[in-house]
Amino acid sequence: MTNKILIINTLYAPLKVGGAENSVRLMAEDLVKKDFDVTLLTLKDPDSTVRKETINGVKVERIKLLNLYWPFNQVKHNFICKFLWHFIDIFNIPMFFKVYFFIKKLNPSIVHTNNIQGFSVSIWFACKILRKKIIHTTRDYYLLCANTMRYKNSKRCTKSCLSCSFLSYPKKVASKLVDVDVGISEFILKKHLANNYFSNNKKNGVIYNVASNQSEIISDIKVDKINKIGFIGRLHESKGIELFLEFALLNTISYEFFIAGTGDPQYGDYLKEKYKNDKIKFLGHIAPKVFYNQIDLLVVPSDWDEPFGRVVVEAIENNIPVLVTDRGGLSELVYEEYTLGLKNNRLINVERCIYNITNNGYKVKLTKDTLDKYQIYNNGNL
Repeated sequence: MTNKILIINTLYAPLKVGGAENSVRLMAEDLVKKDFDVTLLTLKDPDSTVRKETINGVKVERIKLLNLYWPFNQVKHNFICKFLWHFIDIFNIPMFFKVYFFIKKLNPSIVHTNNIQGFSVSIWFACKILRKKIIHTTRDYYLLCANTMRYKNSKRCTKSCLSCSFLSYPKKVASKLVDVDVGISEFILKKHLANNYFSNNKKNGVIYNVASNQSEIISDIKVDKINKIGFIGRLHESKGIELFLEFALLNTISYEFFIAGTGDPQYGDYLKEKYKNDKIKFLGHIAPKVFYNQIDLLVVPSDWDEPFGRVVVEAIENNIPVLVTDRGGLSELVYEEYTLGLKNNRLINVERCIYNITNNGYKVKLTKDTLDKYQIYNNGNL
């Protein structure tokens, strides 16, 4: 069993943008419990003075991002500035040297990269020069798309635009350096392989995320009635929040609708004004456990191709049935009978799915076996 592991991820607790940061944290902490020596290398918030700390047994080291600006806040930048940032991020030379010397000093057996925006693929070259094995978990579309989402102008991208093709080609070449590529869903793995990423890899596979360190998923969920329907996530059009709210306004049955999450303040204010209704409640940031105690059903109405859909697992672990749209990896997590359609910017089949759940119960597709996620570290897999 390989003992010393370096995990690299763009952000880490307490910094958080999405589910990836939480998934990486859970993975790192669980590896510590399995007697791995885990160091987590991440980017330092410019407003923070903390560089080294230990969080639940994980040794966390934060380094300064050497690029034109810190991209993980609400500050707007013009087109030229953003393009130059992404151009530097194709192969960030200063970050190459910082990570090279860090790895040389730490001397881990394995380097596990995850989200690497800001670090850039230059860190893979640093690993190979130092003869380190690389596991890469593909958690977003950073290698394919400059904004990491493949979503632009209120629409999901079905193919790469010219600028993304230009910025991404060197990343495709660099991906040949990775020894093992892991997708967090079949969808995201196949998307990258179909675009000729990781073409030199002899080993790749899918290891799903989990939402907590709970040991297993229950077999099915009994539902007597559904009165309270919820949405949890970032308030952004790609998440399908307006699809959810349109359904709420048009629905004639006496459901209550609960929205948990935050986003751009202006967009949040717009949503609250446009969809002002007594049956719709905006809760803001709220602990997931508290939120799930308030609802009978979760709807994940994503309009973009979700790489996985961690909230699906999270809800099921809390005994809440889930309906999803057929976007990205979401449909891998539930049976087809719980998949919603999209037509003319409207959610369809919601009532049919609810009727099915209340009459027949909710069958859970995920099991402990499908979420077994750390076998990749066994020497036999490398």
